[in-house]
Parts: sequence; structure tokens; C-alpha cells
Amino acid sequence: MPKARRSHLFPALFVLFCLAFTVVPLSAQSKRVMEDYRVLRTFYPRLEGSEAEEQTLLYITERLKALDLSFRRFDFSESDLTHSFSAII
Repeated sequence: MPKARRSHLFPALFVLFCLAFTVVPLSAQSKRVMEDYRVLRTFYPRLEGSEAEEQTLLYITERLKALDLSFRRFDFSESDLTHSFSAII
């Protein structure tokens, strides 16, 4: 590569390197989403009917209540199509 081209390459790479490590502050909402994600990851594996699945449903229920959102829990054992030990919100 010619010397003139190399002299332009270094500043461009340096700027890209700096941008790659720039930390953008997260909004409060983004931080909350990341915290929810971190908590939900601790409940893995969530097998059907397991304590981890119940903890996940409880956590989501508490978050929805805190946000004053209405919801309904459906237990698949009530289904007339199939049986399962799982539930959804």
C-alpha cells in the first residue's frame, strides 16, 4: 500500500476503534429492561411445571402489577384441547 494511503488509514481506524468502545448511557427504561432480562435468565432452565417456570410467572406477575397493567393467567391444565402443567400470562 502506498505511503499516502497508509497515512489516511491510521486515523480512520483510530476513530473506528474509539467509537467501538464509546459507552452510551442507558435510559432508565433500558436499564429496567436489562435488569428484567438479567433476572429472567436466572430462572433457566424453565421446564414445564417446574419451580423455575413458577418463579418466572411470579416475577412477570409482580412486574405487571407494579406497572398497573391488567392481565390474566391461563393454566393449560384447564384447556379442553390438551393437557400441560404450564401456564401463561
